[in-house]
Amino acid sequence: RGGGYARDVPKEAWKPFKEKISEARIYLEKHKHLSDIDPHWYEQMIIIAMAQGWRKDAFYELMDEALLKHPKFYEIYFKAIGYLLPKWRGSVAEIEKFADYATKKSRAHEGNGMYARIYWYASQIEFGHKLFTKSNARWKQMKKGIDDVLKHYPDQWNINNFAVFSCLARDKQMTKKLMDMMQGEPIMTAWKKDELYTYCDKWTKKKRVASK
Repeated sequence: RGGGYARDVPKEAWKPFKEKISEARIYLEKHKHLSDIDPHWYEQMIIIAMAQGWRKDAFYELMDEALLKHPKFYEIYFKAIGYLLPKWRGSVAEIEKFADYATKKSRAHEGNGMYARIYWYASQIEFGHKLFTKSNARWKQMKKGIDDVLKHYPDQWNINNFAVFSCLARDKQMTKKLMDMMQGEPIMTAWKKDELYTYCDKWTKKKRVASK
């Protein structure tokens, strides 16, 4: 089938694609007992749900079951984002709905952290640095999530990435706080562009001129 849009898939590629997806589903359902001990069962089934275009109620039924058994397995949440992307019959509104759903499901061990993780992943696979203009991400809620993630995982990779989002969200205070937490050289794989880091660094150091 390839990895492009459905409209670009040759007609002759659909038949074997659908056949193999169907075979994979039958195999997984035959070995459903493994889902109790192996969260990857649900990860693969979500991929099938995306490929077969499951209805939203069937998708959330699968998610409810998956997160009841394996609420700490991040890949279940992340694979679900793929299903909800606009190019796979989803929408930015449905991604936001799922972000709230996922946050509630994981609150006991993540606090608000899953909201930040969901949109971090969504930015990687779809929105990039246009997260706050192309999606429905709410910075106030994401900021709470960032604080909760950093309570448990204050490593430099997280700090650099969250500094990027803070700058993109135009939160100068939060950006400065995070950039002050950075140690050593900036992790440029997080910033993607040298000019973004340079801009954010200068922006947080620029003092506001008092009006007369």
